Amino acid sequence: MLRTLLGRSKGGGEQICNVCSEAPAIGVFSSRFGPVSHAACGNCADQGAESLFMICFHIHRTGGPEKAKQRFAKARSFHDGKYIGLKEILTVYPEFEDEFQDY
Repeated sequence: MLRTLLGRSKGGGEQICNVCSEAPAIGVFSSRFGPVSHAACGNCADQGAESLFMICFHIHRTGGPEKAKQRFAKARSFHDGKYIGLKEILTVYPEFEDEFQDY
């Protein structure tokens, strides 16, 4: 998972978007939810989308889905080929929850 957080290079050192993992990153952007930055492509930056893993981590640190609904109401990410909002993020959240138990 750490490799996903740091970004991946594509062949010649081109950084790939940490959000969709599909396109070259155009820059590094600060998270709205915590002290973290992520590389993003133009489409993800325009959508205001952030890494699904990191949003789920911040939800966990906030106390879980019930406590996070207001703070993350405008959260956007990318999953299964489409941009998703908080409702969909919370349906995916349980897939990440076990990874956060030590934090």
